[in-house]
Amino acid sequence: MTRLTRTFVGETGFERAAAWSATGFALSLLAVHVLASAVSLDPTPVAAACMAVSVIGVASLARVGGGLLPGVLLSYGPTAGVLLGVLGPEIRLVAGGGIAIGSGTARAAATAIAVAEPLALAVAGAVAVGGVGYAVGRGLVVVGGR
Repeated sequence: MTRLTRTFVGETGFERAAAWSATGFALSLLAVHVLASAVSLDPTPVAAACMAVSVIGVASLARVGGGLLPGVLLSYGPTAGVLLGVLGPEIRLVAGGGIAIGSGTARAAATAIAVAEPLALAVAGAVAVGGVGYAVGRGLVVVGGR
């Protein structure tokens, strides 16, 4: 592999990054909704804590050979969960009815846009968080070795 390929793709990590991205999405969305609403907290500190954990996860992945793209993939899940929880429509479980998104009177197009906007913003956030986490992880390798 060339050095550029190793930087972007890494030696390991896409499967691991995809699994942890999905897990991070679910946990971040739950944390923002449950912690912020159950304890009546502002969701901003909860969101910041989720993003800090995401940076640590990406740095850890980069330290063991993950590349920049798996790092961005890993950070997308938590970033999307946080932004969907903070900016997105109301998501709730309905007994016997599954998952309800938005109010009962919302049109399908408006609900789709309300869900798509935070997920699209999460791409930019994932690139930023993934880049920072990757730089930290590779910096730790340079300073301390593997």
